[in-house]
Amino acid sequence: MTASSTQAPTSLKQDWGRSPVGGCVYALSFSDDAVKIGKTIHLRQRLGRHLSESRRFFGARLKDFYFTRTHIGYSTTEDLAIMAAESLMTEETQRPTREWFIGIDFGALTDLLTELDPTDSYTQPPAHGRAA
Repeated sequence: MTASSTQAPTSLKQDWGRSPVGGCVYALSFSDDAVKIGKTIHLRQRLGRHLSESRRFFGARLKDFYFTRTHIGYSTTEDLAIMAAESLMTEETQRPTREWFIGIDFGALTDLLTELDPTDSYTQPPAHGRAA
């Protein structure tokens, strides 16, 4: 018997539009070494805004990304993701706001996020990969 057959799923089908229930947590890595952690109920709209503003204001492009599946309790997951990023800060790390970090190891962050991801990622892994 697999874990997915003995446990109720904790996440919902990934919804790129506005989610009627729950939300997801994301981490974005940009070409200027900035990392943004956030949460959203409307993934397509939120990511589009970050990509557009980073390119327009900072000339930065998306380099890598991670996001959970849609789930209930995503605000708590975002808090845990921010704590994971804080644990990777060094003396050189800059933190302009609560959700933005400059100079953290994104690979190490995604490893931590995968460990704390509350969604049923054992059935479908969270989205993660390099931008084209």
